[in-house]
Amino acid sequence: MTEHEHRQPHHRASRLFQAGVALKGLQGLIEAAGGAVLLVADNAAVRHLIQVVTQVELNHNPREALAAYVLKLGQELSLGTQHFYALYFMAHGLVKLFLVAALLRDRPWSYPAALAMLSLFVLYQFVRLAGDWSWTLALLTGIDLVVIGLIYWQYRTERRERAPA
Repeated sequence: MTEHEHRQPHHRASRLFQAGVALKGLQGLIEAAGGAVLLVADNAAVRHLIQVVTQVELNHNPREALAAYVLKLGQELSLGTQHFYALYFMAHGLVKLFLVAALLRDRPWSYPAALAMLSLFVLYQFVRLAGDWSWTLALLTGIDLVVIGLIYWQYRTERRERAPA
């Protein structure tokens, strides 16, 4: 096997790692921005938006459990709960952005930190899925598991390359 053939799978996996981490960065950016908007948005406007969006889905499929659940939550959304979610999404998104930046800069400490953080998120998502199944959350959890695998693979590769011969 030539050196080029040997490095080609490594290069592909490294590009997958970068794409997966960038996807997490985009998700973190959306969460942080959404949290900021939720923090300053009028509570009545947020409840109305939730009602409009879920009603469209319920008009297409009146048995859509997730839309009905979100509609119920929206109707009961207090200003305090709205602010809690705003701060939660902002913190969650900013932590992801911080770790993504460190991973893409190849900071050695960022690999275990990102693995721990994503693993905690996945554990929480599994608990949520066990109590209330959601295909959307299951898909996001699957993506998180793939990204965890890519981060772990990259971490091992980087450690091998940095190890003294």
